[in-house]
Amino acid sequence: KDGYFDLVYTSGVLNHIDPKDLPEVLDEIYRATNRYIWCDEYAARELKEVVYRGNQELLWKLDFLKLYTSRFPNLKVVKAEEIPVLNNNGEFTQMFLLEKVA
Repeated sequence: KDGYFDLVYTSGVLNHIDPKDLPEVLDEIYRATNRYIWCDEYAARELKEVVYRGNQELLWKLDFLKLYTSRFPNLKVVKAEEIPVLNNNGEFTQMFLLEKVA
C-alpha cells in the first residue's frame, strides 16, 4: 500500500543491490513510506565496486544521500552523518534521516 509505513529503514542492504537496479528499489522505498526514510550504508563519493567475501558484483559503495535527494527533490535532510571507517583510507559509512515534504 502506498505510504503504509511511517518509516522505512535500510542498513547494509542497498550496498548489495546492483547500481542499475537501485532506481527501482529507491522508488519502492519512497512509495512505501508515508514520512521518513532512514539509511545506514557503506558509502563513497563515486560509485565503487568492492570485492565481497572474494566475489565480484555483490557490493557497491556510492553516495546514497545524493542519490535519494537528486531522485526525490521533496525529501528534506533531517540529519546526516558520515562515520569514518577506521584504518581504511578515507572510507566512511553514511547514516541519514530524510523526511517527505509536501
